[in-house]
Amino acid sequence: MRMKKLSAMFLVAIVAGCGQSPRRETLVGRWESGDKQHTLDLRADGTFSHETGASPAIAADKGTGVIYIAPTGKWSLQGRELTISMSLDGTYDPNSDMILDILHLTGQEVKMRFAKNPPFTFTRGK
Repeated sequence: MRMKKLSAMFLVAIVAGCGQSPRRETLVGRWESGDKQHTLDLRADGTFSHETGASPAIAADKGTGVIYIAPTGKWSLQGRELTISMSLDGTYDPNSDMILDILHLTGQEVKMRFAKNPPFTFTRGK
C-alpha cells in the first residue's frame, strides 16, 4: 500500500513538472541557429542583439516562417511565448513584434516555433 502511495505521488510530481513555463533566466545568453547563420544574444535587461552570417534569411525563412529579426530590440517572456522585435528592413519598429512558442528549453538548447511553421532549434553559443 505504501508503494502505491509513493508511486502516485511520483506520477503527480512528473505531470506537474511537465507543464511549467520556461524560466526567463534560462533564456538569457547567447544562442546560435543550427546552421550558424543567426546569433541571438538575449540580455537580462530585456534587450537583445541579432547577427546574421554570410547568408541572412530572406523575408520569410522557408524552413521556419520566421520574418527578419531586428538587429537590436527588446524581448520578453510570458508563459511559453517569447516576444521579440522583428523588422523587414533591418530597423527596429516597437510596434512590430514576433511571438515564438517555446516548445522545449534546457540550459543548452531551445526549440521554438513561429505560428504553425515547423519548429527550429537554437543551441547555447560561446
